[in-house]
Amino acid sequence: LSLQNNMLNGTLPPFLQQNPRITSFDVSNNQFTCPLPQWCSSPPIGTGKCTPCIEPPSTYFCCSYSDDGCKTIVQNFCYSLSCPNPPGFYFCGSTPISACSQ
Repeated sequence: LSLQNNMLNGTLPPFLQQNPRITSFDVSNNQFTCPLPQWCSSPPIGTGKCTPCIEPPSTYFCCSYSDDGCKTIVQNFCYSLSCPNPPGFYFCGSTPISACSQ
């Protein structure tokens, strides 16, 4: 089974979480999200037949707001998935982050 370089993405399917019994198997150079099962991670631990993997996108955003047309940032807030548009403020931009901190 040779499916390398096919733009496959997302989580590696459940049937590939264990090393398949197929002797000729390669799904490398796709876009599976990390972490990969140990058996197909990078050598010397695994076979490398599922690598590389990509980090999943961040689900949090640092959202910047201003009350003067974004000349001066008044406040930064952390939101999951997207930045809301609160009344009375200008939305000035967002930056993906892996976690929110106080």
